[in-house]
Amino acid sequence: MPARTAQTVHSPQKLQRELADLQLVMRARNGDDKALDELIRRYSGFVRLKASSYFLAGGDAEDLIQEGLIGLYKAVRDFSPELSSFRSFAELCVTRQIITAIKTATRRSTPMSRSATRPRARSPTATAASATRCPGPRWTTPRFA
Repeated sequence: MPARTAQTVHSPQKLQRELADLQLVMRARNGDDKALDELIRRYSGFVRLKASSYFLAGGDAEDLIQEGLIGLYKAVRDFSPELSSFRSFAELCVTRQIITAIKTATRRSTPMSRSATRPRARSPTATAASATRCPGPRWTTPRFA
């Protein structure tokens, strides 16, 4: 039996959806609010589904949905069609935004010693870069320090 090779089979409908998403992303980046609204409408069900998989202590489901929509907005802003499909990149950004919100809320609700409450010194460029960019698809697996 011959060895199987990894091939991506794209149906015409999938290719058409990817092309439509790409056009909407480009229009949204150029300031077309209707294109951004259409992307949000298309992906709101996915964001709700993804948010329902998580729990935020001290918050409700709507908080996680809002975080997911922030991740979707970042996906529109940071998407690069050379690296992946918009759908894959949006899923990554939405998931990471929700997880980051949960981690942040967990850190805030955990009692800490007085010395641990002082913020760590970080370089301004590292802080700005990490706060504004959605990680690209090349980091699809967790990175451990």
